[in-house]
Amino acid sequence: AAAAAAAAAKQAAPTYVPLAVPVTFSVLVLNIDFAMLVANPALKTKFESTAISAAATTIGNGIAPKDITATLAPGSVRIDFLIQVPVQLNAAAIQDRIAAGAGELGAFVTRALAALPDLITVSTGSTPEVAEVGPPVILPSPTLPAQATSFSPAPAPAAAGAPGVSPPAGLFTTTTTLSPLQQKGASMLNGLMDRFKLAR
Repeated sequence: AAAAAAAAAKQAAPTYVPLAVPVTFSVLVLNIDFAMLVANPALKTKFESTAISAAATTIGNGIAPKDITATLAPGSVRIDFLIQVPVQLNAAAIQDRIAAGAGELGAFVTRALAALPDLITVSTGSTPEVAEVGPPVILPSPTLPAQATSFSPAPAPAAAGAPGVSPPAGLFTTTTTLSPLQQKGASMLNGLMDRFKLAR
C-alpha cells in the first residue's frame, strides 16, 4: 500500500521544463550623448537593433537577433543585452563564446554603430567606440509545468426509478454539484412549480 501511494504521488507531481536560459552582459559605448539618443526614438530603435544584430552575428552558435533584447542606460551609453538562449542550445557555451570573444564582439559592434549615418547627430565629437564588454552571466531560468491538467467526465446521472434513487420532485433537484446560487435558484423554481400544480 505504501509503495502504491508513493507511486501515485510521484505520478501526480508535475515535471517542469525551462522556457529558455537567460544570459546577460553589457557593452559600454563611448562618444554618444545618452540624453540626445533617447530623445530621438527612431534613432534609438535603430541603434538598439544595429547593436543586437552585430552581437548576434559575433556570438553565433545558433543565436539569432530575435533571441536578444537590448536596454540602454547612461554612461556614456551602456547597452545591457539579454539573450534568451533556446533550450536546445548550450547556455554555458554561449557564455564562454561571449567571454572569449569580447574583443571581437566590441570591435564588430563599434563598426556597425559607426556605419549609422544619423548617429553623428548624437555624437560628442568622435565616432562611437566600445570601451568595455562586461562578463556574461547565466541567470536562473523560468520554468513551466510540462504535465497538462487532465479532466475526467462527470458520471452520467442515474435513471429515474433506479434502485435506491428517488425521481425528481420538481423541474430541478438541488444536488451537491450545484453552486449555492444555483441551488437557491433551483429551490425557488421548484417551489413555483409546486404552487402551480396546487393551483391546477
